[in-house]
Amino acid sequence: MRSDRAARLFEQLQSDRAFVFGLLERLVEAESPSRHPQLQEAVQRILIDELAELGYRVRRIPDQRTGGYLLAGPQHRDRSRPVQLMVGHADTVWPEGTLDEMPITRRSGKMTGPGSYDMKGGLAQIVHVLRGLQAVGLEPEVTPLVFVNSDEEIGCKKSRSTVARLARVADRVLVLEP
Repeated sequence: MRSDRAARLFEQLQSDRAFVFGLLERLVEAESPSRHPQLQEAVQRILIDELAELGYRVRRIPDQRTGGYLLAGPQHRDRSRPVQLMVGHADTVWPEGTLDEMPITRRSGKMTGPGSYDMKGGLAQIVHVLRGLQAVGLEPEVTPLVFVNSDEEIGCKKSRSTVARLARVADRVLVLEP
């Protein structure tokens, strides 16, 4: 039974590759250097829209010195169930304008561009997997919560305490940094 569900999910994820590559491209095009909080909004807006479409309630917590962070969970969840925290970050080390010199490329089924592996590929994976689970009608045994900060590349000074608090209530934590 489990292997059948896993096979269905794998097939769904494979068939949805165009979506995940399109999402990754949109995330990379939204340049988001750590030291420019206002530039974090474009990445966050993409994630807010995608997660909301999946039935997630997304809270954006702004901050003056960083781009703030997102916390998302299913709108309808059973609070007695275990929690799986999926963590990512929206900021990159790449300065604004890097795309002009280092554009997004696709070759042999791989995409490159500033921030594509650290961490925007992981953000795309989070949405892709949640979307895949929903498409095949599978509800995870643990409730997925998503946390995305915007100060990872500069030491997590603002988000560290929130990550620690969330990790204490989670039954498991996945950092989806490829």
